[in-house]
Amino acid sequence: MQRKSNAQILSSGVLDIGTATPGLFTTTQNGQGQIAALNEDNTVNTNINGIARGSVIQLFATGQGFIPNAPPDGTPASGLLRTPELPRVIIGSGFVPESDVLYSGLAPGFVGLWQINVRIPTSVPPGSNTDVVVTMRSIPSNQPEGGGGVIRTVIAVK
Repeated sequence: MQRKSNAQILSSGVLDIGTATPGLFTTTQNGQGQIAALNEDNTVNTNINGIARGSVIQLFATGQGFIPNAPPDGTPASGLLRTPELPRVIIGSGFVPESDVLYSGLAPGFVGLWQINVRIPTSVPPGSNTDVVVTMRSIPSNQPEGGGGVIRTVIAVK
């Protein structure tokens, strides 16, 4: 920490930063339950407004890790800035093929918001509580860092 008036160093230290800590935003704002997601027609995905299989859903998250050429802290992304690698996405009980993870990167116009566009596999059964897990650099979104069980995040599929 540095005092602004005279640039005096008040403290310093080392902070361990993980390579990624994926977490999906939810409508409950507690990281569990219905994911804050947009259907292909840009309507909000809810248990009564599910997404059709074969359509593309936009998931919103945080914890994607370092993105080369990202804007300075506090500055919104002005265009598409992709993550260096694609996350693995599970919808229902199986992994989505990598070819159906269409975009992973900063959401244009937002500060630090991770957007993942995924095509819903036609093999996913319809349901209002379809599990979704995002894994980035082998770190899953459904397991809290300090332990304590599994986080369940869902979307509605029709």
